[in-house]
Amino acid sequence: MSIEVDLSVIVAAMNDIKGRFKREAQSLSVSVDDGIAFAGLVTEAKALIGQSLGLTSEFRTKLSNVEISMQMAFYGGPSYVDVGTAVAAVEGAIRHLGRDTITLRPSIRTTAQPTPYVDASRLSALRALVSQNWDLTRLLRLCEELNAAHEGQCHMTVAVLVRAILDHVPPVFSCETFALVAKSHSTRSFRDSMLNLENSSRKIADAHLHTRIRRKEVLPNQTQVDFRASLDVLLAEIVRLLSE
Repeated sequence: MSIEVDLSVIVAAMNDIKGRFKREAQSLSVSVDDGIAFAGLVTEAKALIGQSLGLTSEFRTKLSNVEISMQMAFYGGPSYVDVGTAVAAVEGAIRHLGRDTITLRPSIRTTAQPTPYVDASRLSALRALVSQNWDLTRLLRLCEELNAAHEGQCHMTVAVLVRAILDHVPPVFSCETFALVAKSHSTRSFRDSMLNLENSSRKIADAHLHTRIRRKEVLPNQTQVDFRASLDVLLAEIVRLLSE
């Protein structure tokens, strides 16, 4: 499918959510599930628009402002205005793409976009889970913020967020700590990936969390905090366990 078609599907989903707002007291609100779904749609739309029109596109910037608005909201969900603004931004991008894609600057069309830290298909699988025992809201948000930090080259934040995920998920595996998750799983390949997260990523995160100011510093780069493969193995196993 073309990017315009993909964006049109996202607009339709956003409009569905917009239609489900309900008036409560003096304001309009939407369910938590719709709020989570909307946040995912904004993330996907940003990625598609960035791929086609560049990271500095005004349409992508409007979507970033919507994300900021949601983060600042007292209850953490989108407002009716947030959803309307996002719909207008994505529709504007679709119209812009449909006018004359040939006139777009080659440098924008060919610039490689950063690969998300958490793969979009893995995030979609997590969002689709319905668990009777575990609320995945925080896990999804950690993954979304991890992608945002990675895109913004906030490497210390990436390290800290990976560690936060490791501390968050052990109960899904009936374990108290992630060290037990890494040691107790029946599959050796899974254990090896988890030990990489436990022994390497945790130590790197600890260093960036606890190192005090020094006379000279060297900042981390993307390579130092790249644990995407092992993290994906972990998230895939969570999807498998909660799909049973």
